[in-house]
Amino acid sequence: MRRSKQDLVKSQFIVDMVATQKYKANRLAEAFERCWAKVPEGLRKKLNSSELAGYIKTHVVPSVSMPVIEVAKEYGIRIKNTHTKEFHA
Repeated sequence: MRRSKQDLVKSQFIVDMVATQKYKANRLAEAFERCWAKVPEGLRKKLNSSELAGYIKTHVVPSVSMPVIEVAKEYGIRIKNTHTKEFHA
C-alpha cells in the first residue's frame, strides 16, 4: 500500500512541529489541513514530500494560527517563557 504525498508531508510536518516543542501535538492535524490548503497546487506536484514540509514550515506556518503550548501563566497573563532576565542601566 502506497501512501499519498499529503500523508507523507503530514506525518513529517507533525514530527517536525512536535520536535520544536512549541506546538500542541493533539491539534497539529487540524493545523496541517489549514496549511495544506494554502500550498499552491503547482508546488504540490513539483516538490517532493520533504521539500513540501520545509516549504510549509518556512512560508505557511507563520501565516496560519497554530496551537501553541502555553508554558506559564503568571499574574493572569499567558507568557511563553517562564523566566526572562532584564538588565537596567
